[in-house]
Amino acid sequence: MCRRLDGVPLGIESAAARVGALSPERILTGLADSFRLLSSTVRGAPSRQQTIAGCVQWSHDLLEPTEQVLLRRLAVFRGPFGIDAAEAITSGPDLHSDDVVAALAVLVDKSLVAFYGRGYGLLSPVREFARRRLLEAGEAEGVHDAHLAEFVRVAAQAAAELAAAPQIATLDALDAIRVDLTAAVDWALHRGMLDVAAALVTDLALFWQLRGRHGESVIRVRHVLAALPDDPSAVRAGLLWAAGQLGAAAMDLPGGYGIAETTAAVELAARHDYKLPLGRALGMQALVAALGAPAMAPDVARQARAAAAAAGDPFGVTMADVCAGFAMIWACARPDLAEEWMTGLHEAATDTGSPLWTAWRDLIVGIGHWRQGRLAEAIDALTAAESAAWALGEPVLESWCAAWAADAMLEAGRLEAAEEMLRRSAAWMDRSSWARLEWVLFRRATLALARGDLDGAQTALETVTPVLSATGFGFVSLELALIRGRIALYRGDLAAATAAEEETTRLTATVPMPWYLTRAANATGRLRRVQDRRIDAETAHHQALALCLAHGFALVAADTLDCLTRLAADAQSWTEAARLLGAADGLRARTGAVIHALDAAARNDVTAGITQALGPEAFEQARTAGYSLDLAEAIAYTARARGERKRPSAGWDSLTRTELMVVELAAQGLTNNQIADRLLIVPGTAKIHLHHIFAKLGITRRAELASRATERRLTAE
Repeated sequence: MCRRLDGVPLGIESAAARVGALSPERILTGLADSFRLLSSTVRGAPSRQQTIAGCVQWSHDLLEPTEQVLLRRLAVFRGPFGIDAAEAITSGPDLHSDDVVAALAVLVDKSLVAFYGRGYGLLSPVREFARRRLLEAGEAEGVHDAHLAEFVRVAAQAAAELAAAPQIATLDALDAIRVDLTAAVDWALHRGMLDVAAALVTDLALFWQLRGRHGESVIRVRHVLAALPDDPSAVRAGLLWAAGQLGAAAMDLPGGYGIAETTAAVELAARHDYKLPLGRALGMQALVAALGAPAMAPDVARQARAAAAAAGDPFGVTMADVCAGFAMIWACARPDLAEEWMTGLHEAATDTGSPLWTAWRDLIVGIGHWRQGRLAEAIDALTAAESAAWALGEPVLESWCAAWAADAMLEAGRLEAAEEMLRRSAAWMDRSSWARLEWVLFRRATLALARGDLDGAQTALETVTPVLSATGFGFVSLELALIRGRIALYRGDLAAATAAEEETTRLTATVPMPWYLTRAANATGRLRRVQDRRIDAETAHHQALALCLAHGFALVAADTLDCLTRLAADAQSWTEAARLLGAADGLRARTGAVIHALDAAARNDVTAGITQALGPEAFEQARTAGYSLDLAEAIAYTARARGERKRPSAGWDSLTRTELMVVELAAQGLTNNQIADRLLIVPGTAKIHLHHIFAKLGITRRAELASRATERRLTAE
């Protein structure tokens, strides 16, 4: 109530006097018309102080005519205003523009207008009084038209500034007059000035996006779009771009991310050669391609850049560089192909000093450092990107920066710093958008895993899965499945781990992104080892290593070498295991990565087993030899060692190909004679094979063999 009354003492006193008869909630509701609610007298006060209306009326009556005109016309402002806006909007009949400054000074002196240092404003009770006088004078429509014209001009000028170089000062200036900008849109719609409303919201689209004003903007833009005639105008093309851009920024799942509007904008703009909306809408398509079909992103971005350049739109040109550079480094892991695009982005960030382009540049560069194991450089770049996005006020980009910075911090063991960054980002995102909040909160699952908190990881995952699964992006679903499978493996829940791995395998067919394919291969390898399918496990991890070598994924390679260490130890290839362990240690030392709680215990166990088998001195010699290997040398060694290693003497991996075929047929219930017929061998040979199989697997009966084979899904394969 105090805020609603702008802290006016008389208003607060009058409202307090109603507590005996009305609830506080009812008083607050009644303050929509404060003059009516607070109209009774305050006993013992002079007549001019007995009501707010009387107080303001008394002050108003002491004003000169020009001052009264200015006061009532200032009622058109919904928020703070400056001298220039006041002169442009209120001057006219009975008030010359040269008289506005002097009259405004009088209103400030008489406490009818508040001065905030850089701007002015009306207290709510005064604005309500002035609005009534404006209506009584019959000037409301003309003053609102002047208000609309002024804010159309301001929005167009700001849009040009943001297109040239998005700067904090421009966004802050628009934020200060945000309520008047939206009021202008509403007045244009009220007057049926649809082209004006469309141009205004299109000019405001970048401001709304870069300040996270998604909820208010998407609704208004689509409202204007629905009211606008369905004709092939440049105005409509621009409005379609704005609707698509804001729908995507808002992660508007029910509205399909604005993809339909973006597609319509491209089609309309291309058909009629409207270069500006074409370049920007194609840029939006390039960003969507980067997230789902990254190989297509450069071609779309090239078209976007050409259209934007032809339109003289620096924003569209640089955004095309952003989308293609992001696709090549984040999605395709091809920094060589990103160079052309990153050069343009570097130049834009340096030449304009815009925190937007600085944040994007540092984000993309930081992701490249992180993936290739330059953790210190990655954290520096990603935290710088997050700081720039935060200062700009762009919550979507900030959430991306915070999420990837937290990933890099987790790898480096900086768990507290990661948690603080996620907490701050989530608190900010909660006020401004939708699903990106879940994308930030998803990192709480990985943070809990790093701390060994399986219950916390499970809870965090369950919280975000419904929203993130609905995004429709394959890499998001794959990320969820990978974490779900990891939690299940740690808990020993093979059924859940198998289900997650099957989903992961299915999703990899739709996610052509090496980073995720590498992690998926490792997930398969971990599960196969637990399923006692060690040859399959080794094959999966070697697939992961091939991707690591091709794309320089040093961090993932260290984890992969740990997995292969355990497999070598399982096969009692102790020297190989020690060297692989040393190679993993060497990679981590050079990257700055750490081993987290749940993996550290298992690694300690396997290290102890290798040391016991080799003896401390031989173990240290082999480990040191592995430690000195770089990524390429370590991967070459694993391939060579795999080829030289002898088949183990027991277990499923000890079985020859023929013995595996015998197992499959025996599990189907075939007799020795039937097995011999199928394999074109004599029955006695089939019996010998079974004898060897029983010895290697440590079983004595066919029924047990069939059961064990079914568990491994041999019969299904």
